[in-house]
Amino acid sequence: MSAPRISITILLIAFAAVLPLRCGGAEDEIPELAQMRAGFERDVDFATAPFRSRYISKLESLKRTLGARGDARGAAAVQDEIAGVAASGAGFAKFAGVWDITYSRGATKRCLMTTEGAVTCDENDGKRMPEIKGKLIVKNTDVLVDFKNGIIERIRRNGRNLIRVRFDPKELYPGRFPSVMGSGTASPNR
Repeated sequence: MSAPRISITILLIAFAAVLPLRCGGAEDEIPELAQMRAGFERDVDFATAPFRSRYISKLESLKRTLGARGDARGAAAVQDEIAGVAASGAGFAKFAGVWDITYSRGATKRCLMTTEGAVTCDENDGKRMPEIKGKLIVKNTDVLVDFKNGIIERIRRNGRNLIRVRFDPKELYPGRFPSVMGSGTASPNR
Protein backbone atom coordinates (compact mmCIF):
# COMPACT_ATOMS: atom_id res chain seq x y z
CA MET A 1 0.00 0.00 0.00
CA SER A 2 1.43 3.37 -0.97
CA ALA A 3 1.49 6.44 1.25
CA PRO A 4 -1.21 9.02 0.55
CA ARG A 5 -0.10 11.94 -1.62
CA ILE A 6 -0.50 15.39 -0.20
CA SER A 7 -1.69 17.92 -2.72
CA ILE A 8 0.97 20.57 -3.36
CA THR A 9 -1.74 23.19 -3.17
CA ILE A 10 -2.83 22.05 0.30
CA LEU A 11 0.79 21.94 1.46
CA LEU A 12 1.53 25.42 0.14
CA ILE A 13 -1.67 26.87 1.58
CA ALA A 14 -0.80 25.42 4.99
CA PHE A 15 2.66 26.98 4.92
CA ALA A 16 1.38 30.27 3.51
CA ALA A 17 -1.24 30.48 6.27
CA VAL A 18 1.50 30.42 8.92
CA LEU A 19 3.70 33.11 7.33
CA PRO A 20 1.50 36.16 7.98
CA LEU A 21 1.11 35.45 11.70
CA ARG A 22 3.12 38.33 13.09
CA CYS A 23 2.78 40.59 16.11
CA GLY A 24 3.16 44.29 15.44
CA GLY A 25 4.60 45.96 12.37
CA ALA A 26 8.03 45.34 10.87
CA GLU A 27 9.36 48.41 12.67
CA ASP A 28 8.53 46.90 16.14
CA GLU A 29 9.83 43.46 15.33
CA ILE A 30 12.65 42.07 17.38
CA PRO A 31 15.70 40.93 15.39
CA GLU A 32 15.63 37.39 16.83
CA LEU A 33 12.08 36.88 15.58
CA ALA A 34 12.92 38.28 12.14
CA GLN A 35 15.92 35.96 11.95
CA MET A 36 13.86 32.92 12.98
CA ARG A 37 11.15 33.79 10.45
CA ALA A 38 13.72 34.20 7.68
CA GLY A 39 15.12 30.75 8.51
CA PHE A 40 11.62 29.27 8.55
CA GLU A 41 10.80 30.85 5.18
CA ARG A 42 14.05 29.47 3.70
CA ASP A 43 13.21 26.00 5.08
CA VAL A 44 9.68 26.15 3.64
CA ASP A 45 10.98 27.32 0.29
CA PHE A 46 13.63 24.58 0.26
CA ALA A 47 11.18 21.84 1.30
CA THR A 48 8.50 22.78 -1.22
CA ALA A 49 10.77 23.72 -4.14
CA PRO A 50 10.84 20.20 -5.67
CA PHE A 51 7.02 20.01 -5.61
CA ARG A 52 6.68 23.46 -7.18
CA SER A 53 9.31 22.68 -9.79
CA ARG A 54 7.61 19.44 -10.90
CA TYR A 55 4.18 21.09 -10.96
CA ILE A 56 5.50 24.06 -12.95
CA SER A 57 7.14 21.69 -15.47
CA LYS A 58 3.82 19.92 -15.97
CA LEU A 59 2.02 23.26 -16.27
CA GLU A 60 4.55 24.48 -18.87
CA SER A 61 3.86 21.33 -20.90
CA LEU A 62 0.11 21.89 -20.64
CA LYS A 63 0.54 25.53 -21.68
CA ARG A 64 2.48 24.46 -24.80
CA THR A 65 -0.20 21.88 -25.63
CA LEU A 66 -2.99 24.44 -25.26
CA GLY A 67 -1.03 26.99 -27.30
CA ALA A 68 -0.48 24.44 -30.09
CA ARG A 69 -4.25 23.85 -30.12
CA GLY A 70 -4.84 27.59 -30.46
CA ASP A 71 -6.42 27.87 -27.00
CA ALA A 72 -4.94 31.24 -25.99
CA ARG A 73 -7.40 31.65 -23.11
CA GLY A 74 -6.46 28.27 -21.66
CA ALA A 75 -2.74 28.94 -22.09
CA ALA A 76 -3.13 32.31 -20.32
CA ALA A 77 -5.00 30.64 -17.43
CA VAL A 78 -2.20 28.08 -17.09
CA GLN A 79 0.40 30.90 -17.12
CA ASP A 80 -1.51 32.58 -14.28
CA GLU A 81 -1.37 29.28 -12.34
CA ILE A 82 2.38 29.04 -13.00
CA ALA A 83 2.89 32.56 -11.67
CA GLY A 84 0.81 31.80 -8.58
CA VAL A 85 2.63 28.56 -7.80
CA ALA A 86 6.05 30.11 -8.39
CA ALA A 87 5.16 32.88 -5.94
CA SER A 88 3.66 30.55 -3.33
CA GLY A 89 5.32 29.19 -0.23
CA ALA A 90 7.95 31.67 0.81
CA GLY A 91 7.27 33.33 -2.54
CA PHE A 92 7.82 37.05 -2.46
CA ALA A 93 8.55 37.00 1.29
CA LYS A 94 12.25 36.53 0.57
CA PHE A 95 12.22 39.89 -1.25
CA ALA A 96 10.13 41.77 1.34
CA GLY A 97 11.76 44.73 3.04
CA VAL A 98 13.50 48.00 2.30
CA TRP A 99 16.45 47.63 -0.04
CA ASP A 100 19.29 50.04 -0.75
CA ILE A 101 20.30 49.33 -4.35
CA THR A 102 23.57 50.42 -5.98
CA TYR A 103 23.70 50.08 -9.75
CA SER A 104 26.83 49.40 -11.81
CA ARG A 105 26.89 52.99 -13.10
CA GLY A 106 26.97 54.33 -9.52
CA ALA A 107 23.34 55.41 -9.11
CA THR A 108 21.56 54.38 -5.91
CA LYS A 109 17.90 53.79 -5.16
CA ARG A 110 15.85 52.81 -2.11
CA CYS A 111 12.91 50.46 -2.72
CA LEU A 112 10.29 48.86 -0.50
CA MET A 113 9.01 45.41 -1.50
CA THR A 114 6.08 43.73 0.23
CA THR A 115 5.24 40.04 0.63
CA GLU A 116 2.26 40.66 -1.68
CA GLY A 117 4.61 41.82 -4.45
CA ALA A 118 4.10 45.61 -4.34
CA VAL A 119 7.25 47.66 -5.05
CA THR A 120 7.72 51.35 -4.26
CA CYS A 121 10.94 53.28 -4.88
CA ASP A 122 11.06 56.76 -3.33
CA GLU A 123 14.73 57.73 -3.10
CA ASN A 124 17.22 58.23 -5.87
CA ASP A 125 20.88 58.95 -5.08
CA GLY A 126 19.86 59.70 -1.47
CA LYS A 127 17.24 62.30 -2.41
CA ARG A 128 13.47 61.94 -2.06
CA MET A 129 11.70 61.62 -5.38
CA PRO A 130 8.13 61.00 -6.54
CA GLU A 131 7.27 57.35 -5.89
CA ILE A 132 7.91 54.90 -8.70
CA LYS A 133 5.56 51.97 -8.34
CA GLY A 134 5.87 48.49 -9.71
CA LYS A 135 4.95 44.94 -8.85
CA LEU A 136 6.71 41.64 -8.54
CA ILE A 137 5.67 39.12 -11.16
CA VAL A 138 6.87 35.66 -12.09
CA LYS A 139 7.65 34.89 -15.72
CA ASN A 140 8.83 31.35 -16.33
CA THR A 141 11.39 30.91 -13.56
CA ASP A 142 12.33 34.60 -13.23
CA VAL A 143 11.04 37.01 -10.60
CA LEU A 144 10.66 40.43 -12.19
CA VAL A 145 9.90 43.94 -11.00
CA ASP A 146 7.54 45.35 -13.61
CA PHE A 147 7.63 49.14 -13.33
CA LYS A 148 4.91 51.20 -14.96
CA ASN A 149 7.53 53.42 -16.64
CA GLY A 150 8.57 50.84 -19.26
CA ILE A 151 11.43 49.29 -17.26
CA ILE A 152 11.61 45.71 -16.02
CA GLU A 153 14.19 44.28 -13.61
CA ARG A 154 14.98 40.62 -13.01
CA ILE A 155 15.77 40.04 -9.33
CA ARG A 156 17.12 37.21 -7.24
CA ARG A 157 18.52 36.74 -3.77
CA ASN A 158 22.18 35.91 -3.32
CA GLY A 159 22.54 35.26 0.38
CA ARG A 160 21.73 38.56 2.09
CA ASN A 161 22.07 40.55 -1.15
CA LEU A 162 19.50 41.33 -3.80
CA ILE A 163 20.75 41.14 -7.38
CA ARG A 164 18.90 43.30 -9.93
CA VAL A 165 19.33 43.24 -13.69
CA ARG A 166 17.56 46.11 -15.49
CA PHE A 167 16.10 45.95 -18.97
CA ASP A 168 15.28 49.45 -20.27
CA PRO A 169 13.11 49.34 -22.29
CA LYS A 170 11.43 46.20 -21.03
CA GLU A 171 11.25 44.77 -24.56
CA LEU A 172 14.96 43.90 -24.14
CA TYR A 173 13.94 41.18 -21.64
CA PRO A 174 14.80 38.27 -21.72
CA GLY A 175 16.98 37.73 -24.75
CA ARG A 176 18.96 40.95 -24.95
CA PHE A 177 21.83 42.30 -22.92
CA PRO A 178 20.61 44.21 -19.84
CA SER A 179 21.10 47.97 -19.71
CA VAL A 180 22.46 47.99 -16.13
CA MET A 181 23.00 45.70 -13.16
CA GLY A 182 22.70 46.40 -9.46
CA SER A 183 23.13 44.89 -6.04
CA GLY A 184 21.08 45.67 -2.96
CA THR A 185 21.39 45.24 0.76
CA ALA A 186 18.63 45.31 3.33
CA SER A 187 18.32 48.83 4.68
CA PRO A 188 19.29 49.23 8.34
CA ASN A 189 16.26 51.54 8.63
CA ARG A 190 13.75 48.70 8.01
